Amino acid sequence: YDRSPDQWQRSASVQLDEGNDKPGCSSLRLINRLDSLGKAFYGHLWGQAIPKSTRHYASGYAVGKSRLESIAQQQVIGWRLRAARLSHITYFSDVASDFYSMSSASLDSTLESTALSADRALLKQRHNDAVINVEVSDGELDVHPRSGTLQGDGPACQMFLEAYHPCLDDWQEVSNMLEGDGRLLLACPVRGSLVDVSFSSYADDVARKTLCATAFNAIAKTAGVSARLDQCLSRVDLAHIFLRADKRINIIGLCSQQTTCAARYSAVRGILAPGFHFQGLQTEEVHIRLQAAQRGWFSFGRFWQTPGTPQRATKIMFDGMVYSPLLSALQVMPLLASHYVLLDKAVLKYGRKLMHGKACTKTNHLDGATSYQATPNFKVWEYLGLVPSSCELTVRRLLWYQTLARNSLLHVGVLASIFGSFDFDETPSVDEQGVIADTANPWALQFRADLRSLSCIGNGVTLLQLVGQSFLHVFFARCEDFCRVDAAALRYVNRRASIPPPGWILPDPMDHIFFAITAKSSAEAVPLCMCRSCLINLFAQLAILSSTRLMHCMIISRFTLPPIDPEAAAALAGRKRQAVGVDQLLAKAVAAIAKLGLKNALEVRELQAATFRTFLANADTTFVAKKRNAGDGADHPAGEPHVRCWAGLVRTALDDPDISAPDKAILQKRSHDSSDPVQLSAVVYVVKIKSAFKEGAVKMHFAVHASAEDALEVVARRLRAAGAVEKRGQAPAGGLEREVQSLLDQLKEILN
Repeated sequence: YDRSPDQWQRSASVQLDEGNDKPGCSSLRLINRLDSLGKAFYGHLWGQAIPKSTRHYASGYAVGKSRLESIAQQQVIGWRLRAARLSHITYFSDVASDFYSMSSASLDSTLESTALSADRALLKQRHNDAVINVEVSDGELDVHPRSGTLQGDGPACQMFLEAYHPCLDDWQEVSNMLEGDGRLLLACPVRGSLVDVSFSSYADDVARKTLCATAFNAIAKTAGVSARLDQCLSRVDLAHIFLRADKRINIIGLCSQQTTCAARYSAVRGILAPGFHFQGLQTEEVHIRLQAAQRGWFSFGRFWQTPGTPQRATKIMFDGMVYSPLLSALQVMPLLASHYVLLDKAVLKYGRKLMHGKACTKTNHLDGATSYQATPNFKVWEYLGLVPSSCELTVRRLLWYQTLARNSLLHVGVLASIFGSFDFDETPSVDEQGVIADTANPWALQFRADLRSLSCIGNGVTLLQLVGQSFLHVFFARCEDFCRVDAAALRYVNRRASIPPPGWILPDPMDHIFFAITAKSSAEAVPLCMCRSCLINLFAQLAILSSTRLMHCMIISRFTLPPIDPEAAAALAGRKRQAVGVDQLLAKAVAAIAKLGLKNALEVRELQAATFRTFLANADTTFVAKKRNAGDGADHPAGEPHVRCWAGLVRTALDDPDISAPDKAILQKRSHDSSDPVQLSAVVYVVKIKSAFKEGAVKMHFAVHASAEDALEVVARRLRAAGAVEKRGQAPAGGLEREVQSLLDQLKEILN
């Protein structure tokens, strides 16, 4: 077929707000919604084409490359030029409405050189016969564009680059010819070639650095580079777009032995133009991320505090709207320790709000005072399922470097920028053996520190042993070993509860026991006699018999197991060493049991606070007397004891002359509906009274089904009217718990 259905070329446009504070159409980005079958068809046709737009300096719309490379390249080269005190100028440029500005003739010419001959007519029809439906103030309007591609279509971005990159190549070639003294060539230690790192691009954004001797020389080069770029882009009808002043940015850095810098800071914003500090600091970038996280938090308003929202959904939204914007692109920027503190404080501040009051513990003391203690930060991180910013950025950097290592030829620009050597460098960043020098740039030193952090991962230890100090070998000789390391495991190293990775096998307990006994025998200079009964008594799965020797040996056994060798045990009966060891084991066991008991008691109090309604009342009140007398007597009525107690409390409340008519009606209805004790036991769970820490007072616990909450509320009102006080929150530790804790503290001193 020579043509496709016209419906496939018709799009329903979506107008997105770019957030650039510009009036009218300049503030909107037009995205096209196209027929799904047509998009799949043209995507298949373009997949058969042979693209020629791959460049080492280009990222964006390229498989395996991201904007991080261009950002890192510009930052690293700028830092190295400032460190060498070389004056330079950085030129930034952007294309407005890039997809819609390129001429149709240029796109047709691009398809002639890339697409298959059988597919060219169909691919040309895609942009030549396009119709865009646009919503206007008085309805809808069909527009037939005479230039550009349809943003939102799969092949659109690749077709733009096929025509755009040759123009950039010509511009770069002409600029290098006219500025022979301003080229920035680096010897890449990974690929072993010279790389021009002065130029980088992300989609339509362009950044170029060139050396300049004086301010007049910088001004002249600025004017020349703009004119040459316009001339090179004129053949695809893009030059007029660059006449807009807000699309061109020039940053001049003049350095000499007497001056620190020409411009201390330039508040430039853009994909390839982050904030440039005269010392290379990233403080401004961190503050911008903090503002982005704040906007993400407040944009969801009351969603964070909405009751009933699934916790998993809330955490996912928190990760996407707060945590991810906070750390966006920071993995390619060397940060200070103070920057990590600011980032972590922001996450913890919003994370504690997300915990809905669980970010602190409330303690009621014996003297009636109440104290609050903030939950440790690691608990907040565990609740969010996140890790501190330093760990997260380390993981993201390592994953990014693994992407670079898989195809180093494609990423030669950024690799040369970080690890390459200029002619003016006093010492190379990386020597011939791949060892990173201590005087290298912060990005190379950061990479070395990131690799060393893999020492806490199993295959990471193997990788470090293989590369030694030659860390650059991970990009060629040890590339497969490096890419095999799961850098994401660093997120789980410091967590309290670690989950074994898939395929992990529990080690043989015999090995653990054997090495432990051997180490103790060697440390105490006592002969070791291994026998089958010894290992069986230690619950080993396999016993290895050794030669039998008659000598005094150290007896290894558990707490109450019988001696293995009676004769050896009799010979060693009076030795103090064994007694001390057993006492120490017993002390450790008692301490562990005490900790377990205190932990269980704490959890019980927490569960009681969550499920019980607790009242503190005087022991001589009518309700307490009725409750205590409900189970007295020889003849007990039918039903559980707590059910009889509940019935007595309800009768006491009904007999109260001050009870209101609505409350009395509720209790009478509840008594009539649940007259059967067996049926009532399924509604009333707990009615319990016990002595309180205060003399003459008792604690009353209630727990009922939701259907009986109205009756419990009436009983609660009558209890409060009788002088009882309802207690909320976690109860303080009891006397027995405090005594166990005191003994445990003394036991810890003995063990230490």
